[in-house]
Amino acid sequence: MTSLKVRPGLNFIDITTKDLAGYPFVYLSAAGQAVFTEDEAAALRAYLLNGGFLMADDFWGDDEWEHFVGQVKLIFPNRAIEPMDLKHPIFHTVYDFKKQPQIPSVGTSFPAEDLMIFVTVTSNGTMTPLLRHL
Repeated sequence: MTSLKVRPGLNFIDITTKDLAGYPFVYLSAAGQAVFTEDEAAALRAYLLNGGFLMADDFWGDDEWEHFVGQVKLIFPNRAIEPMDLKHPIFHTVYDFKKQPQIPSVGTSFPAEDLMIFVTVTSNGTMTPLLRHL
């Protein structure tokens, strides 16, 4: 359900090149195992601050979540993760959610008014969204 011109299928790119800027939406799978170099963290920071959007998915357990949080700290070292409630526009943009969906996910973004990252994390089969503020 999008009016965006999208490329179906997988497309692997080197995020430290100018190619990243050509994608308004990027998806990071197995994010609980991601390891960013300093150059990759800097490239992601620039991409996100310039309007890019990253969806990170597939965390299994607290260890992978904590690992990813550490990797995100390389991108934005001075930001904290806080709960995101159902009032966030992402829950009302395409569908108008009246309650949090019962899916094994957790969401995170930063900042609240300018959604840059949304993360899904397995968490006891329920959705507990998180919000990253500046």
